[in-house]
Parts: sequence; structure tokens; C-alpha cells
Amino acid sequence: MYRRFNYTKRRGIARQHCQIDLHRADEEHVYFSARLALDEYGFEPSDNIRVEAWRSNASQRWEFGTVGAPAPPPQAERILRVPSSAQFKVIVVASDGSGRLSGVSPALKPKQEQEPKESLLPVELDDELGSEVWRLDFGEGHELPTLKINRKIEGAGEMVSSDQIFRPLVIPEVFRGVLRQAILIERVDLDDTADNSWSDWLKLASIHLDGKEPPDLGQDADPEKLAEAAAWIDQAVAVCAAKHELMSPETFADVLAGRS
Repeated sequence: MYRRFNYTKRRGIARQHCQIDLHRADEEHVYFSARLALDEYGFEPSDNIRVEAWRSNASQRWEFGTVGAPAPPPQAERILRVPSSAQFKVIVVASDGSGRLSGVSPALKPKQEQEPKESLLPVELDDELGSEVWRLDFGEGHELPTLKINRKIEGAGEMVSSDQIFRPLVIPEVFRGVLRQAILIERVDLDDTADNSWSDWLKLASIHLDGKEPPDLGQDADPEKLAEAAAWIDQAVAVCAAKHELMSPETFADVLAGRS
């Protein structure tokens, strides 16, 4: 595995200490609130708190007062101008004018208001997919995934959860794409899964494989290690599809024949 050296003594803020919640302001707008617990990190009371949100090339930033005196902006200023699938980050900036970051959270996935169960994969209807039915989107390449569905398709909103053809064709490939991004592209540090943006996906895959974890890849992993990781991903996807009984090949053929 590879290590990042922290020459600035920057503290990592654990995800459980900076919860972001989304709320419906009206039919068109969503705003966020932040629940912060920063006392245990030893920041200076005068250090400034900043909250950032981004998705692809869209971003927003808010000043949240200081560690000693948090001051969220008014609700009207916390309306999102970025997609609701945006990731957030909480940053503590030294108050000495140096601009030094005293603390940074990992990428935070906000919790939707009145969401009975947090979804690992946000789904968005998209107007710019052209002839594509769906696309697994990682923003600029280093963001948590969103499943985009072509809005031109009738009933697109219900297709992901209920369509008998769409689910067995797409869901395994979505799972495969997410695992490949996390393991082969992002090269996540498996020793840091407790506070890693991809940890829920990796835990899900490991559960399907009875606790077997993927090989730990560094930036200079050899072809044998990469092949081992790719095989682990394929195995996790296959077991997931079987356990969830998305559909057997025979049943799929029957359903497909019924639609012809």
C-alpha cells in the first residue's frame, strides 16, 4: 500500500464528527445543514470553519464561523446551486492568516431528509446522455458514483428499482464499475476503510465474499497484483448477482421473449 506524508500536521476530521443533511426548501430548492463536533481535535478556537460542496466542475463554499463560535450562514445562503448528489467537505483553516489547513474531513455524502435508508448510489435523471440509456458518473474522476439515467426514456425514474430487464443487465455492471474505480483507479488504502469514502462499497463486496478483502494495491502494483484485484472484483459481482437473484439466464430469456 502507499502512504501519504503529512508534513503540515493537518488533522483528519472523522466522518462521524461532521454530518451533512439535506432538506427540502421548496419544490425546486434544497438546502443543507451541518452537524459538527470538533472539540476533541485541539483546534484553536479562532480557527475558521469552511464547508465546501462540489460535483464535476460545479462548486460552492460557505464560511461557518470559528471552532470556538460556529456560525452557520442563514438558510437562504445554504441553498444548493450544485447537484444534490454533490459531495461535501469540512475544512478548518488556521486563523493566523497563513491559509494553512488545520483539519480536513474526507469527502462526505450528505443524508437526504426523510430518507428511510441511505442509498449507496444516488440516481439522477439526465438530459445530456444522448443515445446512452445510463451512465455511471464519477464527476471529474475522483468523486463518489452517481447512476445517471436518460430522462428521455418513459418511466426512467422507476426503471432502476423495478424493471426486469434493466436491473439484471445494469446493476452488476454498476457494482463492477464502482469497485474498479475504488480499487484500480483510486487505489484506496485498505487500512483506512473506517474513514474512507469508498468503505461502504468495499464492505458490501467483502460481505458477499465471506469477509475476503481485495488485494492492497500501491501506486506501483505489478500486473499480477492488478490481475488478482480484477479477479476479486469479478468474483464479488458474480456472488452479489447470485445472492440477490437479479435473474437467472433462463428467466431473463423468458422475460425478453415476452417483450418481443
